Amino acid sequence: MREFMKSNKGKIYIYIVVSILLVLISCIYMNSLKSQRYVETEALLCEGMLPLNVSGVVEQEITAGEEFLGVAVQFYTREYACTDEVTVEIIDADTKDVLGHFERNAESFTDEKREVFLLDKVQKDVAGKNYLVRISIQEGANEKHVSVGVSTQTNEWIDKPYAANSNKQDLKLEMSVCEPVITDGYVFVAVLCILAFLVAGYALIGKPIKEERLLLIFLGTIGILYFLAIPMLQVPDENGHFYRSYEISQGDFLTPHGIDDSGASYLPKDIIPESLETIDAINYDKIREASDEKIDRKHKEYYANPTQALYAPISYLPQALGCLVGRLISDKGVTIFYMGRLANFIACSLLAAWAVRLIPFGKRFLLLIICMPMYLQQMVSLSSDAFINAMALVMIALVLKLMQQESVCGKGQRIALLVISFMVALCKIVYLPLCFLVLFIPSEKLGKTIKRGHIYKAVCVAVSTVLNLGWLLIGFSYMIEFRPGVDTPAQIVYILTQPWKYLGVLCSTFAMKIVDWMGTMVGAKMCILNVYTSLTLVVIYLVYLIFEMIIAANEHNFLSKKYKLLQIGMFLLVFLITLTSLYVQWTAYKNPQIEGFQGRYFIPILPLLMCGLKAKKLTVSDKQLLQYEWAMIAIINITTLFSIITYYMQ
Repeated sequence: MREFMKSNKGKIYIYIVVSILLVLISCIYMNSLKSQRYVETEALLCEGMLPLNVSGVVEQEITAGEEFLGVAVQFYTREYACTDEVTVEIIDADTKDVLGHFERNAESFTDEKREVFLLDKVQKDVAGKNYLVRISIQEGANEKHVSVGVSTQTNEWIDKPYAANSNKQDLKLEMSVCEPVITDGYVFVAVLCILAFLVAGYALIGKPIKEERLLLIFLGTIGILYFLAIPMLQVPDENGHFYRSYEISQGDFLTPHGIDDSGASYLPKDIIPESLETIDAINYDKIREASDEKIDRKHKEYYANPTQALYAPISYLPQALGCLVGRLISDKGVTIFYMGRLANFIACSLLAAWAVRLIPFGKRFLLLIICMPMYLQQMVSLSSDAFINAMALVMIALVLKLMQQESVCGKGQRIALLVISFMVALCKIVYLPLCFLVLFIPSEKLGKTIKRGHIYKAVCVAVSTVLNLGWLLIGFSYMIEFRPGVDTPAQIVYILTQPWKYLGVLCSTFAMKIVDWMGTMVGAKMCILNVYTSLTLVVIYLVYLIFEMIIAANEHNFLSKKYKLLQIGMFLLVFLITLTSLYVQWTAYKNPQIEGFQGRYFIPILPLLMCGLKAKKLTVSDKQLLQYEWAMIAIINITTLFSIITYYMQ
């Protein structure tokens, strides 16, 4: 032990300093956590929209209850890209002191979703006290502007309604009266968990450990905590993923066409308990209360499911198997739901570990990707993205493995490559280019002769393409334009006839949203984008991720310059196809920016970017960073878990 301490003294000191800094950041963050839940007003219904660019500054005086933490405001952009800068101020009506000043870009707003503005400190014992809410905008370059919801009704805690167009109209506000929920006890438990992982990181210093084994240990602890912490239906579109998974578990691989020709599942009544249908109001108590509610298998119900019907059944293979087991052992919707989640988590964990084991370089980089809070959230949900992410990582890792090995591929390797290629082709249309990675493998490694290798490549690429296009034709029958302003045929013509304008749309979208994409890729906003995590820790994680990408690309990358350029080209191609598909199917006609792209869409193709990098050679050993990364991975995930748990404990 003495020799170990002496030989690793420098590493241990650095590790301790880094760990202490991260723990301090985590403690400061957890102490500042507040509940973002608010009390919804019952009488005040939104009956219209007031364009802020017309009315300028809008003010509303409100009367507080016993406590006051902030307000929630309902904004509207009418599904267009609004570039207005919105300012919200909460002012003491008596002293005119500004208690809270908030600036948001309207691009971050979602129609019919309340934007919460919280004060730094709860105002206590303020029953009957008046506060002023002032909303103003700085108009952006876009002609479309943000509006705020209004109502002609009154509410008991609103004192002086805003008057417009000779009719009295109240802003659609809700008061937030919840106190901060982090106590010293929570902080103590969090610090205890963090310290346990720091000790584990300390033990890694100077000791070899396989990354795939480390990953399985992590998933068996932190991954299970995510599984338990994220309530059902609290991942985007998870109700639709459940409908599709349940449907496939019954043997219905194609979703029936509904009233408007879009996908509509016909499933047993109450597979989602009625008490959980209001997704924004779900918490642990409500799930516990709904856990005993049984589904009605004798009566079928119509469940509109236009988006998930577009996905091939293979995307829901683990979830459907889990739902099948759940249906066999229980008649309770909550149990069946969580059995689907559990199967998805197990399958994706094994695939992730396989990918880390296969990839010949960049193992720590892949480990960092899989340990991101957003990746873990998808993994423990019913989302099809979890299986897609895992299969894409395995595909890239297997191709690199076969390119690197000197011997001819065995029969098992060739079969595995074919099966994975076909599954990736069916999982998601935009990831078809990944199947063309097989062309990078030297033909002499894929068969006894070069000719057989060529034939193998041709079959792999051809069948993958046919499967992809075949499902695309099936998916077209479900496509409808249900978002305002969307005109798919006209949008396609616009792109083809005015490519330079579309290039401007791409550049504008990238410039305006890249920061948000990077944050949400790691996990700056979790669950249904309602749980905010520590931005500082997210930035630190991104720095580690980028640094590991450079290290992996320069120390062990055996690819030639030609193949590196091809890998970057593949990354850009998938990125472009994804953006274009969203512009065609999801974004209003000629909109100046693309809507619907999320940071998590980068996850499956990040290894391509790593493969394509080449800079000055860095001399950092494989194990010098592992213990620091382990500390950072543990801390960001534990603090993220505390954000989630405290949010849903109410």
